[in-house]
Amino acid sequence: MEDWAGAIAVGACAVTALVLADEPARTCFLPKKLLFVRWAAADSEAELFVAVEAVLADPDTAWRTAGCGSPIARRC
Repeated sequence: MEDWAGAIAVGACAVTALVLADEPARTCFLPKKLLFVRWAAADSEAELFVAVEAVLADPDTAWRTAGCGSPIARRC
């Protein structure tokens, strides 16, 4: 995967799968935020979620559309 996220076809049934970059980083889905979070640089889980809240609250966060049509933040 060349981007942060993308969609690929899987199997003969044309099922689509979401692929998140090329690193095996820990990832979770926050259903209340409709957001995937990948652990890349935080020292603790608590620090990770503080950073997520800060990025979501910052009106200057630069969002862009990924190949699969989902908005993605460039920093976190």
